[in-house]
Amino acid sequence: MVKLALYNNEEKIALELIKGFWSAHNQIIQSDEEALADLKVWTADKNKFYFILFENKYIGFVHLGSRGAEADWLENIFVLPEYQRQGIGTKAIKLIEEIVKEYSVSL
Repeated sequence: MVKLALYNNEEKIALELIKGFWSAHNQIIQSDEEALADLKVWTADKNKFYFILFENKYIGFVHLGSRGAEADWLENIFVLPEYQRQGIGTKAIKLIEEIVKEYSVSL
């Protein structure tokens, strides 16, 4: 079962996933400091960072940003490579759409 959990200071888990994101998408190897800089931006005001959980394991994240309009932007989504191609990302997007509908016009 796929679930989302809003970031609540699980820094170590978030840093590992952010480093995995950059490695998988751009072959960039980030330091903890670089990943922490991303985390600070992605959890700052007008941003939301959700973990993607599958069978109660942290396997990815969704980063939403608000640009001042009545919509949120899906800035980044990441699922660990070993969990890709199973529909998990699609399910995470559907869950995010339901969350956003509670407070915003659209995603």
